[in-house]
Amino acid sequence: MPSLPHSGASQIAPSIGPTVPSVGGSENFRGSAVARDPSVSSEAPKKKKAKPPPVPSASLAELLQFATPVEKCLLVIAALAALGTGAAMPLMLLAFGDAFDQLGLSATLPGARNTGSSVTKMLLTFIYIGAALLVGRALSYTIGEYTCQAQVARYKRAFLKAVLRQDVAWYESARPEELSARIADGMAKVEKGLGGSVFVLFEGVGYGVGGLVVGLIYQPAVAGITLATVPLLILPASALMYVLQNGSKMVSRAYATAGGYATEALFAMRTVVALELEGHFAAKYEEALRAVRWVEVRNATVVGTTTGLALSAYLVMMVAGILYGSFTLSNEMEESAFEYVVDGIRYCAYDGDNTPAGATPNTSCTPLVPFEMNCNWAELIGTAASTPLDATPLGGGESSAQLGGPNLTLLEGMGFESVGAFNAYVVASSPPGYDNDGYHPCRMAAKLVLIAILAMMMAGEGFSLSGPPAQLLVVAKQAAADVLSIISRVPAIDSFSEAGQTPEAVAGEIEVRDVVFAYPAAPEHVVCNGYSLEIGAGQTCALCGPSGSGKSTLVALLERFYDPQGGTITLDGVDIRTLNLRWLRSQLGLVGQEPVLFEGTVAENIGYGKEGASQDEIEEAARAANAHGFVMASLPDGYSTQVGQGGGMLSGGQKQRVAIARAIVRKPAVLLLDEATSALDTAGERVVQAALDSIVSQHKRTTVTIAHRLSTIKNADKIAVLQNGAVVEEGTYQELLDLGEGGAFFKLAQAQEKTEEGRLPSVGSGMDLASLAEVTLSSVTAEATGAGSGWTGGKAEGGKQRRKGKGGKDAPPKNVIRRLLSMQNKGDAWYLFAGAVGTLLVSAFWPSIGVLFAQLLTTPFTPNPDEVASQGAFWGALFMISFPICLVSSLLQSGGLGVAAEHLTRNLRSHSVSKWLTMEIAFFDEEANSSGELTQFLGESVTLIQALSGEKLGQLLQLSF
Repeated sequence: MPSLPHSGASQIAPSIGPTVPSVGGSENFRGSAVARDPSVSSEAPKKKKAKPPPVPSASLAELLQFATPVEKCLLVIAALAALGTGAAMPLMLLAFGDAFDQLGLSATLPGARNTGSSVTKMLLTFIYIGAALLVGRALSYTIGEYTCQAQVARYKRAFLKAVLRQDVAWYESARPEELSARIADGMAKVEKGLGGSVFVLFEGVGYGVGGLVVGLIYQPAVAGITLATVPLLILPASALMYVLQNGSKMVSRAYATAGGYATEALFAMRTVVALELEGHFAAKYEEALRAVRWVEVRNATVVGTTTGLALSAYLVMMVAGILYGSFTLSNEMEESAFEYVVDGIRYCAYDGDNTPAGATPNTSCTPLVPFEMNCNWAELIGTAASTPLDATPLGGGESSAQLGGPNLTLLEGMGFESVGAFNAYVVASSPPGYDNDGYHPCRMAAKLVLIAILAMMMAGEGFSLSGPPAQLLVVAKQAAADVLSIISRVPAIDSFSEAGQTPEAVAGEIEVRDVVFAYPAAPEHVVCNGYSLEIGAGQTCALCGPSGSGKSTLVALLERFYDPQGGTITLDGVDIRTLNLRWLRSQLGLVGQEPVLFEGTVAENIGYGKEGASQDEIEEAARAANAHGFVMASLPDGYSTQVGQGGGMLSGGQKQRVAIARAIVRKPAVLLLDEATSALDTAGERVVQAALDSIVSQHKRTTVTIAHRLSTIKNADKIAVLQNGAVVEEGTYQELLDLGEGGAFFKLAQAQEKTEEGRLPSVGSGMDLASLAEVTLSSVTAEATGAGSGWTGGKAEGGKQRRKGKGGKDAPPKNVIRRLLSMQNKGDAWYLFAGAVGTLLVSAFWPSIGVLFAQLLTTPFTPNPDEVASQGAFWGALFMISFPICLVSSLLQSGGLGVAAEHLTRNLRSHSVSKWLTMEIAFFDEEANSSGELTQFLGESVTLIQALSGEKLGQLLQLSF
């Protein structure tokens, strides 16, 4: 190698700048290489495990921040409608009051009837309440769904905008491969928390409060006793919410991790296949899913147990109210009892029945016993006063004659012409110790007891109805906090900011002065340590040096992907940090080491380099990048050809030339070439390099190029040699060689010479496009015939290949259910059997409870006080026996079906990913099989299958039974 005088070359001693301090907040970045202190002994005493931080949750105002003022007003209207709907339901008990009176009459005096128009009144009440419920529920649900869809659309737009505006440092820590799974999962939860179903929360509150008010008004004592059992309902509901809340967080995190692995593999299938990493990624995905299994199983078990406890709590509430009401009513009936004698006529009853069955003027009722009037009987007689006497046990035979003859009413048979006279008599005859104004109804009247019990059960049901939507709201607020943390993050380097200078003209002079920089992901490793370099306007400056010396870092700093921790970078004498970021990047054209194309046509990808670029500008840029030939000759639809996801339907060289055309279509003032020809073979590199040289020489733009082969930078105006984060040599190609063996550039050239087996770079400074005509022609000819073109796709439509049925239509899938069931684990048949048995028990349980409840309703109307207490205890005991049956059946239903559903969906996810990883590359070139579509299937479709095979399957079986 010749050794010439220095000829103006300069050898720069590396400047050692100050040590870079830790970047603020860097501890939050993934991959931070913070070294552990070796002095810390592993035998140190273990500290108490720190309590995990609370799960972040957005406030209600933050959750609704994307609702317009009109939508917020509509939401208030929907909430009020839902509250009114819930509050209206306990009002049905007012109509049931008359029904209970009739029930008591029928149970006590067969054939008796209510003197009022109770049936008509009850029916009208039901109609009015039903109409109100229909209007209120339809209004709340419709408004909820309308406002929900509008807000979710704004959420998604804001999230995408926020993700696109973030600086590069954020992407290094945010695991971008998980973003699609995070937004899909987060938005699904936010949508559930904003939808119409969440207004059941307000409906449940109105229902519960209304039930409380009605119960406390009608019979405060019974309501209070029943209310005391409400904790039995609240505790399992609270446990359910806690487990679901924490389980949802863990499941979301695990699925996001698994989804990240799947997305990472599917987006780079060619690399995965080339490196034979299919099994590796399948194993990683399976391992991530394994973490979800125990959470899902635990959730299913807890849901079954707590649901059974909550439903059993209703039975306990009913039993508590009935027992208290029955025993209290029995005591009051005895307290208010007196022998019924009117105008010398003594009324008699059967022994142990206390139903008036006869009358006699004698002092003895033998063989009957004296009939005892009490507050309960007085109420019944007053209510059924107009009932024909012959329709009651008191009518007919000698009793009828004793009482005054045939065609009497019940009230006349009891010795009175009017209800008022009857009331005056029972008040005057009541025992001295009985304190009840008006004597009847009883203070613990059967109707009041039943209404109070049902009202408190409605209150419990209402508040329990609020649990699931409240859980949806809690989960939505947690998901919104995660989404909003990204939406609200304003990066220090904000590409959407309008601030900053926008000079009218750019010469392209660049100065790097004493720059100190370390990547945020590794703040302890200083990449630039006193970096200084001047590049004149229109000058081509090449950067070379060993790996890690800071070559690509300078390009990243010029693009303001990062800001240096020290020093400045100026463009035409202006600090680039004071320039508008979008304007700055519009003056730069970047071609990276790994060309990235977007799904779409060739023309669209080139047009991304300049907003509103015309077809002529696109073709001009393609010609300058030597891409026009292969586009027109090799691609089936020319510039309208779909390049596929990531440009997968083009070869590496074709993608690089399209990327170069995209960079120069905007005619940037500064062109940044970060090893722009590294993906090309030798012939292609020569063609593209000559094209780049032509572009640079014709337009005289400032060019910063990073060379992987020194042959590509022989014509550079300046070459800067980098070592240890600083510029150590500057000069032209020949000047740097002339520094001799002591020069850093000389050593690089010598090392590359050995690597290339003695072949020195041969592209001379006088080489132009004309001298490369033969190489260019041979390249284009090869591409035109398809040899080595790299084209793997079909037409612009994506070359879809689907299984067709008759008439050319897509054939519907066959035996879907059977194929899904075949993916269950071997032991899942027992879980499904347990779930079916539990569903059968649940289906049979509640009709049986209905029969018991009907019997229980008649207990307070029993005429004998002793029977009121004994029957109340009997039916209450039967209800208590049903408690464990309810618990076991709910556990079997939810636990069995839930575990089987988890196994199915886990297998479906695992088998899907494993199968995709074994498919040929052409499979992923189809639009329907893009990585986005496949990851969406994992995130949404499989979740729907889980709901269908778990909760929904249980409901379907329950309806079938």
